[in-house]
Amino acid sequence: MNKRRATSLPQHFFRAQLRSKAFFRAINMEIFDAHCHLESFKELPSLSGMACATSGYSAESNAKNAKIRDMLNSGTEPSKRRVFLSCGIAPQTAQEVGGIRDMLPLWIEQYMAARPDAIGEIGLDWHWGKSAEQKERQLYAFEYQLELAVRKGIPVVIHCRDAVKETLSMLESYGARKFMMHCFTGTHEEAARAAGMGGIISVPPLRNKERKKSVKAVGMGKIVCETDSPYIGKTLNDINVSLQIVSDSLSIPLEEAAAKSYANALQFYSCPD
Repeated sequence: MNKRRATSLPQHFFRAQLRSKAFFRAINMEIFDAHCHLESFKELPSLSGMACATSGYSAESNAKNAKIRDMLNSGTEPSKRRVFLSCGIAPQTAQEVGGIRDMLPLWIEQYMAARPDAIGEIGLDWHWGKSAEQKERQLYAFEYQLELAVRKGIPVVIHCRDAVKETLSMLESYGARKFMMHCFTGTHEEAARAAGMGGIISVPPLRNKERKKSVKAVGMGKIVCETDSPYIGKTLNDINVSLQIVSDSLSIPLEEAAAKSYANALQFYSCPD
């Protein structure tokens, strides 16, 4: 995709005008939602003026997102495609499957046939995984898919909740260097550790003091923005909130936050500029 030159406008103008993607089109800016779930929308949203990565978390959602990716990119040159695909078996899915050791290889075979741009969302979620059995299933699914991603050189999208230390240790032990901490909820020290390992931090449309510290700790070069819609953000337009969080945290113009997060997301999903 061709990058467009952004205009230089006062910050208060951006705050007043952030309402929809029409605003970004008006000032010739492109935006990238680094993590959403298109299969979960009742009606597919418009992608005019933006790109996004749609992510699966189960066998069914992986298959649906692959079809959506193919449909929305149909007839588009590879360098100008708007929808990117991440497939994986998430921890909250894996923990509920008694036969995870039997089912996981089959599910992976299915989603790898779709040629995803990244493997994920995968990881550890101790918020929902309470029992030893649930945690064991999560760990098995995470290790199995992480080893595959590292071996094949595919980027990894990480789902992590209440288990950042354990997740980063696992990533480090497998030598993962290209990973995205989706909807990062850890401390700024953990954010810095992730960035130091080669990872990037994805900022959702949720404000809190620790997230601001995390953005400052890693800097714009290690930041992408997401909506996680329709779950956290309700629409793709909520990317404007994520971008504003980054802009405010780093005291940079919104247009700079949008342009650099766009470039970072493209680089992560191995897309040409």
